[in-house]
Amino acid sequence: MRKVLMVSLIMITVLFTGCQGWLRINLDVPVLLEPDPPYRAEVDGYVSYDSWVRHVQLTNAYSRQRFYEPLVDAKVTVLETGKVTYTDRNGYFFLRGVPYGKLTLMVEHRRLWEKAYFTVRSR
Repeated sequence: MRKVLMVSLIMITVLFTGCQGWLRINLDVPVLLEPDPPYRAEVDGYVSYDSWVRHVQLTNAYSRQRFYEPLVDAKVTVLETGKVTYTDRNGYFFLRGVPYGKLTLMVEHRRLWEKAYFTVRSR
């Protein structure tokens, strides 16, 4: 199909320019190559906070413990890559494109007195 289009383009150009003209076709078409992401693992979890003892916990499932409530809009950072996400209204976060293995997560929120650090394993 491309050859047919190219030949027809050349024939039309020759017809319009005559036999004495020059034919110059500029085929500067940018080629975009998107590399594969360097990391294909992901990490997720639920962040909750107990205001009585000022304790932050990171769990795999929604916490139904008595004094723990979801930490909404908390900033979760993967220290190895610098990737950042925020928790939703249930305290849930999800990050894709992180390295496999052990990762260190840093949780920041305006209700916390200090940053919380967790070591997790990506999958």
